[in-house]
Amino acid sequence: MSFGLVMPSVSGVGANATMSGLGASGDMVSTYSSLSFGLRQQITENIGLAVIVDEPYGANTSYDPTADYFLAGTYATVNTTAITLLAQYQLTPRFSLIGGLRHQSISGDVAVLAFGGAGGDYAMTASNSGSFGYVAGVAYEIPAIALRASLVYNSAITHTMETREGSSAGTAPSLDFDVTMPQTIAFNLQTGIAANTLLTASVRWSEWSVFDVTPAGYAAANGGDSLVDLTDDVMTYSLGVGRKFSDSFSGSLTLTYEPGAPGTVSDLTPTNGKFGVTVGGRYTLASGVTITGGVNYTWLGDATTHNGAEFSGNTALGVGVKIGYPF
Repeated sequence: MSFGLVMPSVSGVGANATMSGLGASGDMVSTYSSLSFGLRQQITENIGLAVIVDEPYGANTSYDPTADYFLAGTYATVNTTAITLLAQYQLTPRFSLIGGLRHQSISGDVAVLAFGGAGGDYAMTASNSGSFGYVAGVAYEIPAIALRASLVYNSAITHTMETREGSSAGTAPSLDFDVTMPQTIAFNLQTGIAANTLLTASVRWSEWSVFDVTPAGYAAANGGDSLVDLTDDVMTYSLGVGRKFSDSFSGSLTLTYEPGAPGTVSDLTPTNGKFGVTVGGRYTLASGVTITGGVNYTWLGDATTHNGAEFSGNTALGVGVKIGYPF
């Protein structure tokens, strides 16, 4: 079971409230948390089952309503919950297959000022009771040298959102629309490089170019434009080292890099790429219970939004704890 808390600091400069000059956005991303839970059981010598409950995606954007900024009062929140049932089949002592089903639900609400450029305000709430996807992968391991490599594919999941829209400028009747969460491919590797020392590495591709939020009312008042439309896929790289200092304590250092994409970004997601450093430690009790903690500091990439605002020098601080109980 794990808990994470992230405290971002994201601000920029763009048009002011009267569009007559520049104004500061103020910090527009709030602190957010995430929870996850996993349970694994060895069923037979060759078959293991696991269930994982987590919150894979989220957003918590809110522009200060008192700021002299053209988007003052605009906000967006997104919450997701996923339940994944996985099976692992050991073909040989070194090679295994991984597969399963994932059920994912999503909800969110958005408010945008100056809707449609007509001086009105726009608001939307949307939810989905859940849609299914699948997981497939392979793993290879050599326990004698602590080597384990895995390649795992998560399918895209398309949600039909039940939507309510409203605007002081008037909108079309609320209609359902589809949102696709991205398919991903992740390669993870760990191997021993010296006594009591592990090297870890991962590469993850996420097809965020399929993500498009286009409610009917918003599009009708904005010439068919999307509320959020991501145009680039994302690659995320990590490299780390872990060291066992005693039978009960080990530590780790991990670097994470996500290159920025060309072009401008949405005013609801005004960062582009990132570089982070995570320091962690794990303590194992005599009962076998493990307590893992970590601190992450991330430099968020500078970005120019579709409306010409400039966001730079932004960061995020994260802390997390994970407890493992064997039985």
